[in-house]
Amino acid sequence: MDGTTPCSACRAPISNVVAGAPFCPFCGAQKPIRDLQSVTTDSQEGAATPASAEPVFTLFGADLCLTFDPRAGFGLLGGAAPEGQPGRLRLFDLAQRRVLWEALLGEPDAAKIRASTLSVWHGSVYVGLGRKLCVLDLLTGAEKWRAELSDDVASAPSEGGFHSARIIDSAPKNSPGVVWVLTVDNKLHAFDRGSGKPLWSEARASLPLRVVPIGAGLMLSQSEKALQLVDPATKRVLDSVKGRVERWDLDGTRALLQVGLWGMLERDGLLVHDFGTKKEVFFEPLKDLDREVPSIPADGRVFAALKVGGKLAAAPKSKTVALVPDFRIAALASCGPTLLALLRKSGGTSVRRLVGVDPATLEVRFDLGELAPRPTARWAEQLCSNGHVAVFVDGDPNDHQKGALIALDSRGRTLWRAPIGEWRAHYFLGGHLVVLSSHGWQVLRPETGQVYAAFSRR
Repeated sequence: MDGTTPCSACRAPISNVVAGAPFCPFCGAQKPIRDLQSVTTDSQEGAATPASAEPVFTLFGADLCLTFDPRAGFGLLGGAAPEGQPGRLRLFDLAQRRVLWEALLGEPDAAKIRASTLSVWHGSVYVGLGRKLCVLDLLTGAEKWRAELSDDVASAPSEGGFHSARIIDSAPKNSPGVVWVLTVDNKLHAFDRGSGKPLWSEARASLPLRVVPIGAGLMLSQSEKALQLVDPATKRVLDSVKGRVERWDLDGTRALLQVGLWGMLERDGLLVHDFGTKKEVFFEPLKDLDREVPSIPADGRVFAALKVGGKLAAAPKSKTVALVPDFRIAALASCGPTLLALLRKSGGTSVRRLVGVDPATLEVRFDLGELAPRPTARWAEQLCSNGHVAVFVDGDPNDHQKGALIALDSRGRTLWRAPIGEWRAHYFLGGHLVVLSSHGWQVLRPETGQVYAAFSRR
């Protein structure tokens, strides 16, 4: 039977299903490795015996939205239209393998609800129904409120090549907040999270390129000219980084920005700006940064990939090294005291390889040798880490349907290998590894690769 483990920082009751996560899902506090190893036997066993992957895909239409909530675990949201019955929205519990609730029965186009019209934040499900926004409780499906919109909800790319609705809930759970809704007619709408009361609506020449919640109820909004810290209720700009931002990644309240023509000297480089303190941390001039590869923090520095020469750059006090001749960096991840780099051959056949690097000296600690060339898409997503386990995609050079995931520790030792079919995406969520492939959805235990829950497309 599943119990709870209190967070050492905020004391929130964390379900033992997710107690192995390296962070608290309520306050975000990081947990030391020794705490992860002290999780009870109940948490390792999970809520139930690992589910089989019997075909249940007929319960839904295509393009499902995977959800996670510490109170409810993992679920799949999607529109459904049982034969001879009105359309509805369903939430399917992956671990218990049953439909938890149905909502919006008989609503026009309810059967066509898909990931591109859904967004889930802090226990609420936001659904775009044409020119309406409907907000439901994630645990029960009960309607909280609804509002009129000027047009359909806009969408943006997400994991697995799907799209998700551009609806952003800015504040932490159980606190007052503001919801932003971006619509396809280039308008931005703001609503009170609790009541659904419209706060303001504004037409823009173009929608923000990217919007991300940060801190206690604020938003980071990127336009072509600046990255701005915004109060979503008033639209007031609290802080800004102006100039050409080629790419930005977040580390808490710190933005790791790849910028071009920045500052009075108009230099290219790596800028770290803390939106919590509203101060620049450092700027490092660097040319030819590869904006396809996320910058990552490790060992007190920031690491990025360079396009020319396939070099790894470390800042501040810039140092660059070529890791393996004729290979360029495709993805970076931090795993314990080791920086992992997934490499791809610079020319010819897309051969890959994975190396472990000492973040202090930039020396290669281990090299796993050449890997299968596939997959050859979404390179930066082929490697991920939760801080103590890293997982990357392996493939069969002759059959893209024979993909696999391989988990490593910080020393490059293989922990497990799991066949998955054709890879679409994998990422850490709720202390588990979520996998999307041609077989469907799987939720795996990071340390063992054991299947916790599955939802088959076959």
